[in-house]
Amino acid sequence: VFSLQAQQRTEQKIALAQSYEQIGDYNSAVKLYEELYQTEPGNSLYINALYRVYTQLKNYAALVNILDEKIKQNPDDIETYGMLGSTYYLMGNEEKAVEVWKKPFQSGNKNSMFYRVIGNYALERRAFEVAIDLYEQGKNSSEDKILYSFDLARLYSLTMQFEKAAQEYCYILSNQPSQQQVVEAHVFENINRPGVLDAFVKVIEDCSDNNNLSFSFLLARLYSEKKSYQKAYEIYLYIDEVQSSKGRDLYNFARQMFAEKEYKLSAEVYKKISELYPESPIISQASLGYARSLEASLLEGYE
Repeated sequence: VFSLQAQQRTEQKIALAQSYEQIGDYNSAVKLYEELYQTEPGNSLYINALYRVYTQLKNYAALVNILDEKIKQNPDDIETYGMLGSTYYLMGNEEKAVEVWKKPFQSGNKNSMFYRVIGNYALERRAFEVAIDLYEQGKNSSEDKILYSFDLARLYSLTMQFEKAAQEYCYILSNQPSQQQVVEAHVFENINRPGVLDAFVKVIEDCSDNNNLSFSFLLARLYSEKKSYQKAYEIYLYIDEVQSSKGRDLYNFARQMFAEKEYKLSAEVYKKISELYPESPIISQASLGYARSLEASLLEGYE
């Protein structure tokens, strides 16, 4: 009965501390978390909570003591190194922060996922160069290189190293073409920032592989974005031929050109579908599209 009551009291105390934390009353929250920590200094829940509230209260000295103690008790606890480095970084001691973050990788039994854990702490503190360095090491030592390539691409985009970001996307598509839609979504998140489009076109052109259609799809979309519609059209012709999709990719491109008011080109593409695939299931839509494009083109010329 006694232990059950003690457990209930502990749970109530945690809930109360969390509610104080949620409303931003960190002084009240910290008192409760400190009491809980005294009863069980090894409990990660309490240490994580103290990390959050001490950080808010800028009580870095107390935080360093607790985290140092945790590392002494458990030298393999990777999260604690992340938090301790993060604390030193907030104190303005960046050199010490980097030293702590790199500590877990000096022993022989390092796990490649550790690079990601520590890299995320560095990223949280906007220590981008440190995070990039850690992710690159992680990629070199990991079986799952694609995961790290996504991390690196995001970081390179954040730090405006767009060509390097594009190279990571090339690496992903070369090794896992099935990631095409995910890569496209990431690429087009940043496409309107200055310099991004040209950097991506240049790199993707260089690493593009005709046998890998995921590159063709991405490049065609990039050309469309750049308004190099003729180049995009040539790629869609190639995609359609390789995929035997009977004009479907060309049809989508023609519709896009119509929406962009490129009526002459949309008419040309619709006509091409009729010539290449007279038996296609979409032939009636293509014929209608052709007529509408001609009409819009004539009207535009007349106006």
